[in-house]
Amino acid sequence: MTKGNGGKLFNYKKIIPSMLIVLGIIIYLIFGKDITVDNILNMSPRNRIFASVFILILYFVKTVSIVGPLMALYIASGLIFPLYWAIPLNVLGVAIGLAYSYKLGYSAGDYLKNKILTKYEKMNEFYSIVKDNEWFFAFIIRIVGLLPHDIVNMFFGSIRMPFHKYMTASIIGLMPMLIISTIIGMTITDPISKEFLLAVAMRVVLSMSAILIYRLILNKSKKSNKEDKIE
Repeated sequence: MTKGNGGKLFNYKKIIPSMLIVLGIIIYLIFGKDITVDNILNMSPRNRIFASVFILILYFVKTVSIVGPLMALYIASGLIFPLYWAIPLNVLGVAIGLAYSYKLGYSAGDYLKNKILTKYEKMNEFYSIVKDNEWFFAFIIRIVGLLPHDIVNMFFGSIRMPFHKYMTASIIGLMPMLIISTIIGMTITDPISKEFLLAVAMRVVLSMSAILIYRLILNKSKKSNKEDKIE
């Protein structure tokens, strides 16, 4: 009997995350397609507190749908709020998404881990290289940003990475792009301003640096593997 219950529990662990993802996609198809910068501005309440709650709700909709536009929320927050308010709000919204997706992955465990490693070759490469240093892995994969945000979140839940390590590494890794994109939103109404041009330039540099870091890590791993074979 216990064995039967264990089997059912295992099946639930596999099915529930998938059901929640499907539910999230349905929510996105109903509401999320309107999550563009223009629509966010048009729908946002004028009261700062209500507008903040509205943005956080959109972060949650984006998280449960997986396919929503994270960058649009960064930029919209920069347009709606002053910088000192927009950045902490974006960090809070991201933290909500990080926690929710992690919980989904944690519930699914090895089943989801193997699915992700099979489907996403880059994740498999990264994981095989830096899996012995979980914090660095969680940090650097955010900097590189080559994989879907919420898929990465669920992966770290599925490998049962300690939550505090996951959250600190993820938020620190996401901060550069979050801050730059928020500044772009704040200055986008004046695209020839020094602030806007500097923010765009910083985003380009960050993207190029991410690609460089990714290639350096892979090349270092390949070189190490060759040396091991020679020995």
